[in-house]
Amino acid sequence: MLAALRSRCSSLPSPATNRIFASFSSAPRAYDISDVLTVPEVEKILADVKADNVKVIPTHNQSCWSDFTIIATGRSDWHLKNIAQALIYKAKQKQEGAKQVTLPSVQGYNSKWVVIDCGKFVVHALDEKARVYFNLESLWTAEASSSANDNSDKELQKAFVKVRPINNSKRKVKS
Repeated sequence: MLAALRSRCSSLPSPATNRIFASFSSAPRAYDISDVLTVPEVEKILADVKADNVKVIPTHNQSCWSDFTIIATGRSDWHLKNIAQALIYKAKQKQEGAKQVTLPSVQGYNSKWVVIDCGKFVVHALDEKARVYFNLESLWTAEASSSANDNSDKELQKAFVKVRPINNSKRKVKS
């Protein structure tokens, strides 16, 4: 599922490439469709296709590939495909008559997690169970309380307690 993000990071130009293209006025831009679709428009599209629990998380301080992460829940595989199709349709509609049409990159059409990469923002459309399981919100926000972190530290320490193996062999243990 993160293939779209990996491909975006690997396609970022290196500092040496930046120096080469700095002299050209028509230097190629990084893949970005956010000139066509904006975050409020994407929110409206998600509301129109009845995506549940839409959350917009600013991630410009935490990631190099996007400024916003938008997470939405779909009710079925068909609904997840419909969310991606609606975003593509709106991007095509806004660029009608243009010489070159830029479309968002979509990964995971036949799964429970569809990633739509729009340049400055990434839309994650997940099935209800997948959204609970992956809990992407906790990756991008600091909602976890300190008491929850303390409990997880204690559980982690219990998991790493040294356990003495039981001797199942027929030989006696030397004392």
